[in-house]
Amino acid sequence: MSIMDPLTEHLARTGHNPDPAQEAALQKLRGLVGADRRRHRRRSTARGLYLWGPSGRGKSWLMNAFFATASVDAKRRMHLHEFLHELQRMLATQHDLDAVLDRLLGDTELLCFDEFHVHDVADARYLAALIEAVLRRKLILVVTSNYPPGELLPNPLAHQRFTPTIAAIEKHLDVVEVDGGRDYRTTAGPRGAYLWPGAGRDDGGAPAALPEDPADEPVPLDLGGRSVTARQVRGTEVRFTFSDLCGAPTGTADYLLLADRFSSWVVTDVPVLVQADREPRRRLCNLLDVLTDRDAHVVLAGEHPPQVTFGGVPDVDWARTESRLRALTGW
Repeated sequence: MSIMDPLTEHLARTGHNPDPAQEAALQKLRGLVGADRRRHRRRSTARGLYLWGPSGRGKSWLMNAFFATASVDAKRRMHLHEFLHELQRMLATQHDLDAVLDRLLGDTELLCFDEFHVHDVADARYLAALIEAVLRRKLILVVTSNYPPGELLPNPLAHQRFTPTIAAIEKHLDVVEVDGGRDYRTTAGPRGAYLWPGAGRDDGGAPAALPEDPADEPVPLDLGGRSVTARQVRGTEVRFTFSDLCGAPTGTADYLLLADRFSSWVVTDVPVLVQADREPRRRLCNLLDVLTDRDAHVVLAGEHPPQVTFGGVPDVDWARTESRLRALTGW
């Protein structure tokens, strides 16, 4: 009888059958942590894996399965947004970036980041320092991304500043494309809904109704010195209008705070996004990143069918957001 490695055993136990692209990534993951894991710290560089490909191809699933079974004493898995939020919070009181990174990494041996992408120059500086710290500590690093390393920080005015970090990633991590041609998020079943007037149910019944207007007074929610207005709060359920949440100067750090408190979300009055300003659209993208990572239940509501509300958006990363919309709402 053959003895399965922990990762293969985990996949068999959970009933997953990897496609060829996923299996190729699994082969690389199996080699990261094994009998030589104690010796890897004596290597001259870090080692790890950079998994990239379109949304819904199973990158996060692969990383999560590896993280769950890796025989490493000190391991940490985070959404990149969460790490950057914590980093910026600590930098507000301790202004030494290297020292803060040392505190954050602690005795970590295995570090896993979901959604490793960068469009902001300030974030690029933090990520460059992070990669340097990982290499210095010779950690095992696994990340998922929708982009190959060379397309990180695509802004042509800033990209050149990040090329040393891209070169370090390509040198010290195995870069593996994961694209079996199938978006698995569209087959897993929605965790919520998108509603609009006249939307019929799949069973052909009566039209789905938009959530009724709440009778409560608007509720200000504290964001650490600032506030955002919710239209209704019921335990772990919260309701916003698109304008109140995404039209206000909110950011990923705010959504993380709110996601810690609320697991069920309703966002109404979603406009035709191609006609909306770019910043509210970007905030919606960041919000959906956070809610997807937190397995939140999400209901979005607008006046038009989803093809109209969400169609034709030209923004960078919109394909990823569209995949999340389909997974969260069943569109």
